[in-house]
Amino acid sequence: MTQENSGVIVGLSGDGPRARVLCDLVAALGARGLVTAVLLEEDSGFDLDRQGKDSYLHRQAGAQEVALSSTHRWALMHEGPADQPPGPAQLLQAMGPRDILLVDGFAGWPMDRILVLAEDQASVPAGGEVIAVAGSASYKVSSSSQNQPRQFAHGDGAALADFLVRHFNLSRIEGR
Repeated sequence: MTQENSGVIVGLSGDGPRARVLCDLVAALGARGLVTAVLLEEDSGFDLDRQGKDSYLHRQAGAQEVALSSTHRWALMHEGPADQPPGPAQLLQAMGPRDILLVDGFAGWPMDRILVLAEDQASVPAGGEVIAVAGSASYKVSSSSQNQPRQFAHGDGAALADFLVRHFNLSRIEGR
């Protein structure tokens, strides 16, 4: 497993196709035996906790970190200053080994990008690090470069996963 292979899912915030494409892609990569991690940036803030729970009360009392553990999952909540959100590199240090990392958000972070078009978006200027575009049935990628991004339909997570396996030279881990 590595910590190097990664791709960013780019789309409009709150856009339904982006979430569907990401979920389809995670499922398709998992079906190929690959350990997939997702790094998600949430600009509007969030709280995994619920008022009244012990973990919530501990955070309200001033605990900087609260770890929750159960039979099937665990989570670490870290309280930090609102004006100093962690960057992707800091978050990756807290994540475990993986075969591929998919990132939703962190638009300024330099890495290969998969652009997910909105349902009614008919064209997109390609360039930079865009390696693939997922869109509705009819859209056009306009680019003057020789490296045209690969095109996929929103619902074709299997083909997009195959493309990423080749692009990042990933292989199935035996024994899992």
